[in-house]
Amino acid sequence: MAGADITNFVLESVIVNRFAGNIFYTKLLLSQHDKSFEVERLLAGALALSVRWKATIFVEKKVLDKAEITGVLARLTQPIALGRLC
Repeated sequence: MAGADITNFVLESVIVNRFAGNIFYTKLLLSQHDKSFEVERLLAGALALSVRWKATIFVEKKVLDKAEITGVLARLTQPIALGRLC
């Protein structure tokens, strides 16, 4: 997405969907008019866009398990909505 004009898109949500090599990967769910798009991004870039566009962030349970994140969040079976950051 570097250098791409994304001003005509709506960022619907961000899904943290993979953890590998101590790096979190995400999917950006974008829409434009009646079309939907998925774009893969590293977590830092996805968080920056999510804050800017006030999009909801979800984390898949398999990511929490693989990253060994424990506690209440790790016991949930549905994607976790972290909510709006702004």
